[in-house]
Amino acid sequence: MRPILLLAFTFLLQSLISGLLPGWVSPPDLPFLATLAIAARVSPYAGLVIAFAVGLLMDLSAAGYPGLNVVGYLLGTYVFYRLSRAFHWDEPLGQFAVLAGSLLTKWLGYLLMVYWLRGEPFGFLSITPVFVSEGILTLLVAPFFLRLARSSLGNPRYE
Repeated sequence: MRPILLLAFTFLLQSLISGLLPGWVSPPDLPFLATLAIAARVSPYAGLVIAFAVGLLMDLSAAGYPGLNVVGYLLGTYVFYRLSRAFHWDEPLGQFAVLAGSLLTKWLGYLLMVYWLRGEPFGFLSITPVFVSEGILTLLVAPFFLRLARSSLGNPRYE
């Protein structure tokens, strides 16, 4: 029940932040952070299913390419599990490395999915401002949000 409440709070906070930021700034990806916080507490099998479900919920709530968030969240969560074996999730530098790798992989999944759906190359410069602002804001907000997730969900069980 606590993960569902965290996700509901995350979606409310995401919509609030999206409305407060100017149009040219992409908000931090709080649902992805919530997915990783929940994934850190369950097995990889359950974590990937949760990532699929949250990505599908994101796709259904937004008007965009279908499957975009599903693929991005699945790849980002998979890399989270792989990198959390190499870096310790509770240390700040390890957490930064795992989050940065997961975010980059999520965006790689987005790029692959958009390329596959469009069937042609697209301008990388058109998405660079979105990628940079979302990445920087997500990494800046992550320590505070993950502390909130830890207080609501408890300590991570998966190592």
